[in-house]
Amino acid sequence: MIAVLDDTIDSLALLRANGKNVEKWAALLADPDARRSRLARSRLAQLGGEQAANALLAVYDEMDILARIDTLLLLQQMDTPAVRRLLRRLLLEPEYYDVEHEGERKTAAWVARSFGDQEMLDLLIEAVRMRSGREVENLIYVAAIEQQKALPLLSEYRLERLRYLNLSRGYEQEVLDWIARRLQNGLSIERYDQPPSRLVVR
Repeated sequence: MIAVLDDTIDSLALLRANGKNVEKWAALLADPDARRSRLARSRLAQLGGEQAANALLAVYDEMDILARIDTLLLLQQMDTPAVRRLLRRLLLEPEYYDVEHEGERKTAAWVARSFGDQEMLDLLIEAVRMRSGREVENLIYVAAIEQQKALPLLSEYRLERLRYLNLSRGYEQEVLDWIARRLQNGLSIERYDQPPSRLVVR
């Protein structure tokens, strides 16, 4: 209880001392105290703007994977050209295709879906094609943006996906088939239009 109280007092002191100063919050991003660095990320997201986004992006590659995922979710509030370049890197560059970066990729796909414009739709479709439809989240988020226009893409990769052996592939396809039926009938697919942490497809 005392430790929690001390943390709260420290956080309030930082909020008073740093106020809306982006540079001061950016300096805290490298703090070894995870609570302080998380506070700095959150505060920069609240402040918004290109300077705050660039501060987060400057240290992105130095973060551990959980902090990266947290940062991506915060960048969802900060639509800048540099953020979009990061999403493109995470979704298209092969170095991010390994299992270690899976959560990072899926979160990047969700942020792209949240931006939801033509550029991000094209990015998600390109990611689908580069990965031969293997990542179900990319297909789901394309469907969420395109609605019935996504049906040809879902059909195109239906059999292609099953070529890649994976114990969860069958259930994933059940989800995609459900989405296709809903779209064909003009019904909502909101049940699966969710961030990866709430998307049950396996």
